[in-house]
Amino acid sequence: MAAIKLDTETFETLVEIGCDPLLPDADGNTWIHSLAQGTITDAEFDFIKRNMLKYGLRLTRNKENRTALNTIK
Repeated sequence: MAAIKLDTETFETLVEIGCDPLLPDADGNTWIHSLAQGTITDAEFDFIKRNMLKYGLRLTRNKENRTALNTIK
């Protein structure tokens, strides 16, 4: 939820205490999938890029075998 709200402070705190930043939901979607479900704002792009680089995150595939880059059907 912190990532969806672009709450950098909470997101970083959660990662630092051991939360998995790529923990998927029941459909296999991560917060990156959720943010990519429409037009991405500059702030969302910056948040995604900054945290992917900072924490070495990667795109993952959901249960439909889609990454965040191809979530639109």
